[in-house]
Amino acid sequence: MRNRVRELVYSPLRAVRATLARITAAVVERNPALEPWFVRTGRALARRSRFGGGLYWFAQDSLMKRLRRTGHRYRSVTIRDFVVDVDVTDASGRLSYFYSNPYRKAVVDAMITALRPGDVFLDVGAHLGYFSIIAARVVGPSGRVIAFEPHERLQSELRALITRNQVERIVEIVPFAVAEREADCTLYTSDGSEAHTTIDPERSPVKGLVKFRPATVVRVTSLDRWLEGRPALASRVRCIKIDVQGAESRVVAGMGRTLLPGVTVLCDTSIGSEADLTLERVGYRRHRLDRGVATYSNFLYVRPGPPPG
Repeated sequence: MRNRVRELVYSPLRAVRATLARITAAVVERNPALEPWFVRTGRALARRSRFGGGLYWFAQDSLMKRLRRTGHRYRSVTIRDFVVDVDVTDASGRLSYFYSNPYRKAVVDAMITALRPGDVFLDVGAHLGYFSIIAARVVGPSGRVIAFEPHERLQSELRALITRNQVERIVEIVPFAVAEREADCTLYTSDGSEAHTTIDPERSPVKGLVKFRPATVVRVTSLDRWLEGRPALASRVRCIKIDVQGAESRVVAGMGRTLLPGVTVLCDTSIGSEADLTLERVGYRRHRLDRGVATYSNFLYVRPGPPPG
């Protein structure tokens, strides 16, 4: 009975909220000068009122659909001291722009600390490329960012973001997956999110939560093999980010010659995984970056010593 009464009360409110959200989004899209006001007011509503926060969220949803259709998806946000254009119709860009939530703050801070102008950053599992863009801002024109991303649609999004941020001369996209050896491999995706793309669904941290399906066959390389013919880049590698949804042990297995003192590794993995144990065996010290005690998390691995080269 109580649930029935609650539904009778809240159902009209949800309908009103949905209508207001659609009207607000339409007005903001037609009058772009109102967007800063919309964002400031929405952030305030989200802090003060559950109803207002919900209205802001659904208005964003409606606005994002409109922005996707028109192609006006990019907005500037500040990440640390760097201005970066992000796609606000993507979940990460949405939180950064509409809520001013720092993008993966602990991981970004560790990456920026590890890099200097002129360095090389390897982004293994680049996805849409936010880490690649931020790294490009840090290493500058004399540095290089190598973004490994095997998913064809994500490559296209990554390329667009690189162009939008004018770092084409710094960031190179490599359309390969990364593992322990060169081969061809099946790439799996889930219907829920392309962020869960992996070549090793059986070891994915979301196994059992999402349904994986084979998407395509992709080329695989190892970091050691890829860097073998590029000594000028290999000697300047200072930081490697690995986010490959369960395949990180295979990535680490193929980078033995790259794991040198002074090279920092940022890895999405779990304590006791093959990747974690391998890094520990060669002298890396592990530091948890994310708050909490989640089994699968972001870790910083540091190996003391002078940098390579």
